[in-house]
Amino acid sequence: MTEPLITEAPLRPMFQWMVDVLEVEQGEILDLWIDTQTNVSFEPFELDSVLVAIEMLIPFDRARFDGRADEGRAPTAFVEVPTSFDTTMRCGALGVYNAVVDENGNRLIVFAMDGNGDADVVVIGPDAAARTALVERIRELVAGAASTWRNQRVLIDLSEPKRFRHLPPLENAECHLDAELETELRRNLIVPISQYRSEHRPVDRRGVLLYGRPGTGKTWSIAWVQAQVADRATVIVATPTMFSHPYAMAGLFEMAKQGAPTLVVMEDLDLTIGARSGYGGGDSLGELLSFLDGPSRATGVFVAATTNHIGALDEALTRRPGRFDRRIEVGDASEEARRAVVTEMIERIGADTEQIETVVSRTSGWSLAELQEAGTLAALTGLDLDQPIDVVAALADVHRREVEGLAKGKNPKAGYV
Repeated sequence: MTEPLITEAPLRPMFQWMVDVLEVEQGEILDLWIDTQTNVSFEPFELDSVLVAIEMLIPFDRARFDGRADEGRAPTAFVEVPTSFDTTMRCGALGVYNAVVDENGNRLIVFAMDGNGDADVVVIGPDAAARTALVERIRELVAGAASTWRNQRVLIDLSEPKRFRHLPPLENAECHLDAELETELRRNLIVPISQYRSEHRPVDRRGVLLYGRPGTGKTWSIAWVQAQVADRATVIVATPTMFSHPYAMAGLFEMAKQGAPTLVVMEDLDLTIGARSGYGGGDSLGELLSFLDGPSRATGVFVAATTNHIGALDEALTRRPGRFDRRIEVGDASEEARRAVVTEMIERIGADTEQIETVVSRTSGWSLAELQEAGTLAALTGLDLDQPIDVVAALADVHRREVEGLAKGKNPKAGYV
């Protein structure tokens, strides 16, 4: 015969604790356990937010039971929940029973558990209206004050149970972009994201694709946009591996929708999303298209992507507004942009500022990455020889995409081309 959950006194420790914290009669506990529970599930990426939300309810007592046949009480477990890149909050762990009192004086028990990836929350108490109200309060906290990722910069990471990890904030550095590129990025991303919550928002979704040869500053440009919208939007950076997992892509855009306004960053699309499959089956391209411009696309989601080889991408992705509304070529840095970058670089590495104009005049057609490499080589050479840092002399040592005297099909012994 199966042993009943509730027996005559003494009650098992778990049920005795519930009787005590809920202040109910011993005979009521069976009904409470079976008939008076309210359940709600949250997405995996809300797991930490759920634990923070429960903590914000200020439990007056907690309990954990070890799961043995006699359900003995075990020490309460706590976890340090990351609430940003460099902050954590001490919260009760999954499976810990938390006794709380709501604003009307109702006593309730709430706990969270991992339900096959989802965050399942259970509320126990004799008053159905109080249970429902507490669930709604938890929902509000998870979507607001308790959120551990909204209005922050995170990376989609499939190795994390919660599917993401925090990234360090970006400094809102002075803009060194070419005027035309700055205008395009401000007009198509920064302005609509910044105005999303306003009464007269201009658009509620937008896609921008930056293309051009490696090293021209596409990544830097996207980082500048991220810094401009910090604290006004959620930023989600997608890793290349995400595109090989359709469920992860769906989770990415679901997360983006719930964190709106959200800037989704997808770099090096040519390495992850190629041309359409010759078999016409479901592939990464089809999944991405459905989320960019299909029934799955949500308002408040803005996409910024980069590619070194736009010709490697399917035209369905690059030629149709509504997917990437603006395609912006990022070419060689202008003289003005080079001067700003060179000035900042020379000041940072401690070189003589009299070199600035010479470096600028000799680097027409150089990419931002090549300019930075010249500064790095100059600093390393100066340290090695214990000499003043000479950026002008270092220019000749930078291997660029076109190396003078290099035979076609050959590679230099070192450097980048």
